[in-house]
Amino acid sequence: MNFKQLTYRQKNRLIPFAFAFSLVICWVFAFSKTFQLIVEYSSLIENGNLNNLDMSEKRILTTKFSLQNTITSKFSADSLQWTSNLLLQLSQIVSDDRVGIQYVNKSASSNFNTVERDIVLSGVFETLVKQLEEIENSFFVKSVEAYEEEGKINFRIRVSVIKN
Repeated sequence: MNFKQLTYRQKNRLIPFAFAFSLVICWVFAFSKTFQLIVEYSSLIENGNLNNLDMSEKRILTTKFSLQNTITSKFSADSLQWTSNLLLQLSQIVSDDRVGIQYVNKSASSNFNTVERDIVLSGVFETLVKQLEEIENSFFVKSVEAYEEEGKINFRIRVSVIKN
């Protein structure tokens, strides 16, 4: 039987089956691996020990834990000292005279573990991108918002640090 020979009523009856089949295929390709990782992770946490793992899995887990610790330690600081020295550090990083910095020392969010501040850079797009890359090397950039105001391109950058 050819698909062109089917009537509209027969084709409409096939739509729910085709949808269910495509949903199962999508789940197999995308969600099953994620669900399997979540189940394995929860079993690891429930057991509390890493003795059931083979050596390659232990090596991978210790590597991931050490990377997470280095990232956390890189972006941890004394919150008072970090906020008071933020403008000074930013002015040393942003060395281009064509880029303007606007900074108000008020909290950007109310998370009790982190301190966040907003900085607005204004100037030419190419120099803004270069300065943003330099800022990303020194600070944890949580978000970047680009907008145009009075013919100039501005980047609103939210930098963050973990409180010690």
